[in-house]
Amino acid sequence: MRHSWKRTAAGLLLFGAAGGAAIGLAQTPTDPPGFIPPSDSDPAALPLLPVPAEATPPPAPVVQAQAVEPTAKQESGVSLEWSGPPVVKVNSPTEYMLTVRNVSGQLLQKVTVQVKTPKGATVKETAPVAKAQDGVYLWELGNLEAKGQKAVKVTLCQPTRGELGCQAWVTLTGTAAMKAMVKEPKLAVTVKAPERVYLGDEIPVEYTVTNVGDYPAGSTAVSLNGGTTEPPMADLRPGETRKFTARIPAARGGEMRFEAVATGAEQLTASATASVEVLVPKLELSLVGPAERIIGRKAPYTLSVKNGGNVPLTGVVVREHVPASFRVLAVGAGGLLAPAGDVLSWTVGDLATGQSVSVTFEGVSDVPGVFHHHADATGSRDSKATADCRTAVEGIAALRMEAVDSVDPVVKGTDTTYEIRITNTGSKADADLRLVCQVPPQMKFKAATGPVTHAVSDKGEVTFDLIRELAPRTEAVVKVTVTGVTSGDARFKATLTSKQLTSPVVKEESTRIYGE
Repeated sequence: MRHSWKRTAAGLLLFGAAGGAAIGLAQTPTDPPGFIPPSDSDPAALPLLPVPAEATPPPAPVVQAQAVEPTAKQESGVSLEWSGPPVVKVNSPTEYMLTVRNVSGQLLQKVTVQVKTPKGATVKETAPVAKAQDGVYLWELGNLEAKGQKAVKVTLCQPTRGELGCQAWVTLTGTAAMKAMVKEPKLAVTVKAPERVYLGDEIPVEYTVTNVGDYPAGSTAVSLNGGTTEPPMADLRPGETRKFTARIPAARGGEMRFEAVATGAEQLTASATASVEVLVPKLELSLVGPAERIIGRKAPYTLSVKNGGNVPLTGVVVREHVPASFRVLAVGAGGLLAPAGDVLSWTVGDLATGQSVSVTFEGVSDVPGVFHHHADATGSRDSKATADCRTAVEGIAALRMEAVDSVDPVVKGTDTTYEIRITNTGSKADADLRLVCQVPPQMKFKAATGPVTHAVSDKGEVTFDLIRELAPRTEAVVKVTVTGVTSGDARFKATLTSKQLTSPVVKEESTRIYGE
């Protein structure tokens, strides 16, 4: 005999093989495990339906799960099938097999089979061993795979003639799966910029925003460095990319950083940065020369130009602007003097980073004054540098003194005159000249003439007043007349001091005196 169960919204129903008439009640999905459905009649009184050998039970109804958006409906299907001899002998133990089949395409869980035997019948054995209570035998079969089956065995013994009928039912936990695609919007940002640019160049900054997720990102905005904000995009679909380009002037040297920030609905955000090294061309120039010089003395100068930036430079030229009244005496290698004589130039050429080159020249001034030397250097990428140097040119006072006697030798009692000639052979006036003449003992002072007055001491010392200034290339003449009084070698001595002299100039003139 065969019976089948079908799980419905109302529970499980046992169907007989003949015409599918319901012959039992089933547990509803809300009934607790182990529930034994009530019966209106004694199971033993249920008619035992003979099953011809050639009879084939109708297939158990199966409901396949169909995916829908967003949920899927699934139904569980199970069949029960008895097998065993249709005719048995009184008091003869007979084995019957009850097969449970999962006719659906899904896993069934917590499958439980219960069998209620008729009154008077004896259960000799169950396999596997069933739990028995009040004539009801229960098997907890656990999970039943899709299209799978399990069987239990019951050995019965009927003590009297008549019909042997058993009621069996199954309980289970069905499943219903729901599948929905969970998607997420996700923003990604990239920033592209050149690694290096030069100061003053325009930096092309390209930044992109992409929805790398699989759900629309909604209204999306993107900004660069918090200042350049692009108009919001109404919607950014999955996989969609928007590109933007900004051109930023390289206004300062060193590193410049650019950050792009994208924001979308529901607090979506993403950012990226890029760094650009701004290379700065830089020329450095120095001009070194003497701070002071004497008129007519040559003055050496050195100009040094250096590439102090991080950019190689080409076409570097150094120029010296020669001040007026300053003559160029010599020019170092590569230097050229302009026809007008007021500009010196050197073509240095290329300068690598950190490289320096020095050039030289010599000059002289024939007039006093403070001379300002100005130099400049130029190179590629509008690189420039300047340097200055100041040289004070002064004259020097050079006093020369001569003393000559007019008569030598001198007859005692006669006169001779000493002419003292003071000459400024230098290029600068001297001031506060003082002349002191010492008349020797063999002689007696008689008279003196000169540009200034004089005074004579008791010891024969003739002191002239100060000559306030003696210009360059000029002279002052003083004459002192003496009378020889004693025979012998007389030494006339003249001493000169001035503001510029660091030590006195002393001149002696020897005169021979003879006679009684």
